[in-house]
Amino acid sequence: MRIAICDDEKIFRDQIKKYILEVSSDSSIDEYTCGDDLAGSESNYDIIFLDIEMPGISGIETAEKLRENGSDADIIFLTSHVEFVYEAFKVRAFRFLQKPIDHEKFTEAFKNAELNRSAMEKVVVEFRGAVAEIYTENIVYIESSGEGTYVHDTRGNYYQSSASLKEWGEKLDSELFYRIHKTTLVAMKYVTSFDKGVVKLSGYNGDFPVARRSIQPFRTAYFDFIKNNARMM
Repeated sequence: MRIAICDDEKIFRDQIKKYILEVSSDSSIDEYTCGDDLAGSESNYDIIFLDIEMPGISGIETAEKLRENGSDADIIFLTSHVEFVYEAFKVRAFRFLQKPIDHEKFTEAFKNAELNRSAMEKVVVEFRGAVAEIYTENIVYIESSGEGTYVHDTRGNYYQSSASLKEWGEKLDSELFYRIHKTTLVAMKYVTSFDKGVVKLSGYNGDFPVARRSIQPFRTAYFDFIKNNARMM
């Protein structure tokens, strides 16, 4: 398990590192004092503890850059304020820990992140004899094509599949993926905005239109997803 701690205050970095080592002796831990250094790192992390309020770029801005660079880490934000919840959800916050950090709540959040990483499911993508495996966690959207579909992931890669969009919709969890259009199935966790019938997805430029008849059902499903997943510790 590769873990990053990014906080400008050493006392909190030391505290988090101590807590991690108490529950996970085999973890690799890197420390950063500012968001620019973390966002510029070429390392891939499983879990990131990220302070929201830091000199320079904020934790939210750091997370945006990480997502743009393809990071699929579980980000646990550290904050003294609660008003950042909705904004942080846009960058797929996994949990929040309020400062000062409670040991019990830290342990619960960390163990849930560990379970989340270990429970990531894979799907097989097949096309004309070529086979690839991809974590469902990393699927951003799937679009239909003449001969099946293209599966797009968090790193900007895409995989051609002989399966139809209908088949993908039946295979993937309906609470996590939503068919917004006859040609597009999106992962709810990668939706960064929804406005005027248009969805934007993390790491991808351009607009993804929502079919007119799907606008209201999608809006309901999207806000239910936000409510069920934006947990404040």
